[in-house]
Amino acid sequence: MPSWKKLFDVTLLETRPAELRILISETERAIRFRLQEITNSEADTTAERLEIDDASSTLKILLGEIMAWENYEAH
Repeated sequence: MPSWKKLFDVTLLETRPAELRILISETERAIRFRLQEITNSEADTTAERLEIDDASSTLKILLGEIMAWENYEAH
């Protein structure tokens, strides 16, 4: 399993907002690294690219939820 997937799985299980922000950032970095790797690959990476797209969307949603929660708590 590529490292970005392991990080993504850990990120989905995290419940503490501060830790979740860190994990989201680390997962996004691992995804960017993996995309660079597969861009230079001759193998068929269509399935993984779709997984990466889904994971990236999920990370954006999670980050939005954290920001909404922090905004809610601030008021």
